[in-house]
Amino acid sequence: MAFLATVTATWTPTSPDVLSSQSLINGASYTHEYHEKERWSVHTLEVFLTRNDLKLVVAKGLDNIAGLERVYDIVKRYDSLHSSSYVLGGTNANFWKAGTNHPMGPTVSNGIILKADKYKNWSSVAVLKSGRVMIDTFDVETALTTTDGSISIDRFNLRRSEEAVVAYTRFYGNTVPFIDTLGILEASEDTITDESEIQTVVSSVVDSLWGQYREAGTLKMQFRYLEKPAVNGSVLCQVSALDTGIIAIPDDGGVISFGKGNFPLFFSLFEGDTFRIQSKVLPEIKGTVVQMFGGTPRLIRDGNVNVEWQEEGLTKKRFVTGKYGRTAIGVDKDCKKLILMTVEPTRR
Repeated sequence: MAFLATVTATWTPTSPDVLSSQSLINGASYTHEYHEKERWSVHTLEVFLTRNDLKLVVAKGLDNIAGLERVYDIVKRYDSLHSSSYVLGGTNANFWKAGTNHPMGPTVSNGIILKADKYKNWSSVAVLKSGRVMIDTFDVETALTTTDGSISIDRFNLRRSEEAVVAYTRFYGNTVPFIDTLGILEASEDTITDESEIQTVVSSVVDSLWGQYREAGTLKMQFRYLEKPAVNGSVLCQVSALDTGIIAIPDDGGVISFGKGNFPLFFSLFEGDTFRIQSKVLPEIKGTVVQMFGGTPRLIRDGNVNVEWQEEGLTKKRFVTGKYGRTAIGVDKDCKKLILMTVEPTRR
């Protein structure tokens, strides 16, 4: 998210012209304003969180941790896949890191962690199961716990070192390591003459590249959730497979890779055994977290305008003062009303 706020800001530089205003449903309204002096075109969606049938969802581009997709396309796709609900509105969330295209800062979608570690001192938004929304500089600590002990999970969906314990979720792909079967087939289309050759070609390419995969030969444990996944608590899971080769990521679970370090705990687990994934949000909060995303800079604290770009670690002032398009999220002082806001870019 480009901008974050904790309460509604009542200050406006000019009296805006309200171009349109409508009640979408009871408890949700949309307003489009234009500030002529500043040439700001501002879209605002306000939603009362007290309605049980209204919820907030972090929807990831292409449902993949590295996927990039326009908000309009995400909304359209989400609507088509979830016939029991429809989207009232949406806006940009996390920034993404060039190179990996991964979201920056803790990211959770429907209780599943995409990333756990904070980025600099950027703010994050935590959506609790109760519907309450909280904003702070959050970090998430996670661990795998069994009756024989506990071991920290160092990272999610990305391996940086051979010794790290990495958890992979369905947002990573279909397998660990991820095999870009489509890419292999596209690169080999001139050499494939018959569909019967496809498996042979894919296997041949994978064998030749096996040593280059970071997860080649690592100790891996496939698991399934026995409870609905969520953050800031404990989730019961069951071991469904153990392997050192290519292992599938189930839709209702994930894969924990123990890397190439010395982890006796791995050898104490067998197929069918249960364990728990423990997670804690820091600074500590009460309640189960089901969605989390972040951005920078924070705009308002304790009801007062306070643009905290330096405190959060931004180094480019023009990022704050430039006339760029921006999105923001905020809640009122009672945490009962959510405000989503988008300001269109200006050309001066």
